Order: sequence, then structure tokens, then C-alpha cells
Amino acid sequence: MTKSKTITILTILVPILIILTFLTYYKRFPTGDDAWFAEESYWLLRDGVIRSEFFRGLLGWENQLFVSHKLFLGFGSIMMWLGGNSLYILKLTSLLFLGLLVFLFKKYIAYRNLEGSSMYLVLFLLFSNTLIIKMSFEYRPEVMMMTLGFASYLLIQYQHKYLIALGGILAGMALLCHLNGVIYIFAGFFMLLLSEKKWNALLFGSFAVITSMFYFYDIWQANGFDIWLYQFRNDPATQNAFGIVDKLKVMLSFPTIFFKSPQEMSISILLIAFCWTFKNRIKQLPRNLTIYTIALVVSFWLITKRASGLYEMLFIPTMMTLIIELFSYVDDKSTFKLSKPLLFAFFLYLVIGVVGIGQLIYKINTKPYMPEKYSSLSKYFDNKSVGLVPLQFFFNEYEYHKQLLCFENFDFQLAQAKLKATPALLAEWAIKNKVEFIVFDYKNNKANFFPKPKENLKGYKISYTDDDVSVYVRD
Repeated sequence: MTKSKTITILTILVPILIILTFLTYYKRFPTGDDAWFAEESYWLLRDGVIRSEFFRGLLGWENQLFVSHKLFLGFGSIMMWLGGNSLYILKLTSLLFLGLLVFLFKKYIAYRNLEGSSMYLVLFLLFSNTLIIKMSFEYRPEVMMMTLGFASYLLIQYQHKYLIALGGILAGMALLCHLNGVIYIFAGFFMLLLSEKKWNALLFGSFAVITSMFYFYDIWQANGFDIWLYQFRNDPATQNAFGIVDKLKVMLSFPTIFFKSPQEMSISILLIAFCWTFKNRIKQLPRNLTIYTIALVVSFWLITKRASGLYEMLFIPTMMTLIIELFSYVDDKSTFKLSKPLLFAFFLYLVIGVVGIGQLIYKINTKPYMPEKYSSLSKYFDNKSVGLVPLQFFFNEYEYHKQLLCFENFDFQLAQAKLKATPALLAEWAIKNKVEFIVFDYKNNKANFFPKPKENLKGYKISYTDDDVSVYVRD
């Protein structure tokens, strides 16, 4: 199959995939992360500090949360200021940065003098990637972070001191979105250090470090370094990665990031198939790209706290860059030999993407839209009271209540106390925290410590129940 025929097929597939992807955005269900970060942005906009009432009583988060995704939450608070607490407004954050990523790939292709048709491959890779499709409309920092990281990589290619400085600033901004963004600083620094103009590494590193220091601005302002250290050391997301043995376990399991499930393994298999098919061309890859990729992977391998498949997002722009570079070596004067492994990898990538899109659309159209469902429950409890609810209850009920706690708070606190969460302990904890109503969502947020539907819960009585949810109020 010639390259031109391959591109022709992609030009047909890409518009269809984009349309299908945007269909997944209609009434896209809120996730727990959407609500978790939305609440933090809400308090940042309202009080000027990042904090959480959902997690009151956990590590002092109700006062100020120092271990947080600060630039990302700041951007989200601006989105809230512009468009309110709407789920769509917050989800739009990731979609905006996905659009910026597409623009950056167009600039990269122009910089490298690759054929303009390479953009069809870029769009195919983006809009048939299940992980990208999911995260492009979720209020999490990964899309913003990987876009800033790729922008930093693109700028430092030009070897101009002002652009290298700007690249350092963008790499520092990636860290401000999430501490994992430090990998873009490491990768950029080592790439420049191994280039002809080694002093550029110092320039890049200086601006990256200066920008990164803003992470500590709120900590310095509140004189809260000890609190930050306490929160960091005891954060539910990090405490299991401390200690030599635990860290070694994470490092040994690191490769699973790229093969955790079909949605992660699809692009990994495709990249491996490309490398195998064009193994004689690998040495011709841009030296900067090779060094940057190795530094990116090694640095994350050293710092990561857990081998979550979600972290593959941080590498996807680089993986895509490797693919389009290998693809660009072929011209129509030669035969673009779709080897069986490569043909299978392309087919698998497309199938996984289409199945992922189908699953999202199916879920959207077969389950009640959660904000509407939760809103309909308001008549079964006092709106001015304290509630224990799923995180997604934030949309659009949060402002109507005196105080809302979440089930994750209860679960984390019991884990810290090394107790197994049970319905009885849940009731005890709820009474202790003066909870007057509890909303159990058995379809979207079921936990092992939930009482069975219609089961009695000490101190509470059932106010409403159906196939999806149960509402308990203080007896």
C-alpha cells in the first residue's frame, strides 16, 4: 500500500472519528475527579485559597490544601469566573488544551518540513485513542500538562535563547499543573545539555526552576511549610509509595503504565510495530527527539509514585511524534510496506478507539444524567442541612447546602486509622460529623461499605429509594 493511499484512507476516517468523539461530549457524565478538582477551584475563586469541605477533617484540607495542582486549579477558577460552576465549562478546560496540542503538532510538522498530510495521521492518532477521548473532556490536569510539556519541547528545538527561556517557563508551568510535570524539566535540560550549545541547558533550567518556585508561593505566604510536608507525606495518593520496598515495587511495575488496559496498550503496540517495521530507520530519528524521549521515560520511572495507566497521557505527544517521524521516511516512489504486525497494530488501534467511543455513547444514553438525577432528590431532604454524598453531587447542588462531605473522606480517614470501612462505622462517622442526610448511588459510586439497598442504617431512616439511589435522613 502506498503512502498516498494510506493518507486517503485516513482522510476518510478522521472526520468520522472527530464527529463520533464530539458525540461523546453531549451530556458526558461527571467523574469523581471532575468534582474533586471543581470543588477546589470553587474555593480558590471564592476564598482565594485552595481548600476542600468535601474532605473536612482530613489532613487539614478544610483550611488549606497545599499539595495541589495549582496552575490547573487556577485556570479552572478563571473558567468558573467566566462561565459559572457548570460541568461543561470545567470539562472544556481539557478540550481547549487538546485544540492547542493539535496546533502545536501542525507547527512541529512545519518546523521539520514534513508533509502536510502528516496532520491526518496526527488527527487519526488523537481521535481514535480511547484515553485521549476520555480525558479530553474531563477536568483533570493531564491534557493541560502534556500540552505545556510538548510546547516546551517544540520551542527549545529552535535553539534561540528567548525561545529556550520560554520553553523553560512552559516546562515549569507543567510542574505547576502537577508535580509530575518535573519530567519535562529533566527531559528538556538533558536534551540541551547533550547538544552543541550546552549553556542553553542552564538557561532553560534557570527559567524552569524560577517558574516552578511559584508552587511554594501559597505555602510561603501562609508560613505553612510544615503543613505542606505533613500533607504531602500523608496524602492518600502518595503515602503508599514511601519506603525503599514500596518504591522498588512501583519502579518494577512501571512498564505496565503502557499496557494497563486496551486503551493504554493500543498506542504502545502501534509504536512498537512502527519501530519494528522501520527498525533500520530508527537511527535516523532526530537526535533531540531520541534523547528527550529517553530522558522523559527515565525521569518518570525514577519519580513516579504509582504505575497508573492514566500517566501514559504524559508520553502520548512524544509517542505520536516518534510515529509521525517514522511515517515521514516513506515516499510514494517506494512501497509503504504494511507488514502484518503494523497492519494489525493499525487495525487494533482503530477498533479499540471505536469501541471506546461506543462505550461512552452507550453509557451516556443508558444511564440517567447524574446532575439531573441528583437535583431531583432535593425534595427528600433539607437543602440547608449537612450531607454525605458522592463527589459528583457537586454538579450542580454544592452551593445549595450548608455543608457536604464525601464518601472518599470517610474511606481515607478509616484507612489512616487502619480500620476496615463498614456500614456500621459509616453510620457512626456520619453521626459524629452531624450528617443529616446521605445519598447512596449504587449505579455510579458503589462502595463496599454501602448498606445494601433498603437495609437499615443505625441513626437514619430511608427517605427515598429506587433502582439507582437511596436517600437516608437522620432519624
